Amino acid sequence: MTTPADRRFTAGRALISLAALTTAVGPYIADWNKTHIYNPTWPPHAKFHNAQTMSTGVALGTLTIYNIWKSNGNAEHNLKNGAAAASMYWLTQISALAYPGTSAANDCEGEETDCGHEKERKFPQAVVALPSLCAVALGYLLERRRLKHLCCSRGRAALTGEPAPSRGRVLRLRRFSSCLSLQPTATCGGISN
Repeated sequence: MTTPADRRFTAGRALISLAALTTAVGPYIADWNKTHIYNPTWPPHAKFHNAQTMSTGVALGTLTIYNIWKSNGNAEHNLKNGAAAASMYWLTQISALAYPGTSAANDCEGEETDCGHEKERKFPQAVVALPSLCAVALGYLLERRRLKHLCCSRGRAALTGEPAPSRGRVLRLRRFSSCLSLQPTATCGGISN
């Protein structure tokens, strides 16, 4: 189990959580309208995939929040899993542009729906996708740096939840590691410098 300090509110966790909330709520704001889910020109199967995408956003956002804020397990793994889940929705949205016949915005010509500004931009989702990915990346770096500092100041047990070794064992490990290497170790609890 990680220390209680690992659950405190930090800038890194806040940024990743903000991206997670955007992932969970954003698709409903963007798609629960007459241009998407209520679009009369869309066949039911297209609406099914739109609904599936919205539900995927909620699932990934929830998974992110769970991993980022859970108090048990390895803090570094929780962070990696949370950051990966927070990025998935946006990365797959961007990758969808590579599929044949796809477009990031509706072509409004001949439709009764009002697309407004979407008609003028090639990738309107960039206003949300790119800042969300940047928030996840910055949040990950900040939280990883905090965990590294926590690990190095409190020992590996603070990060991994493993019991701290006895003082005698620590001294034996230090002597043994100094015999194997002339340079100090470049990692602390699995987190590289």
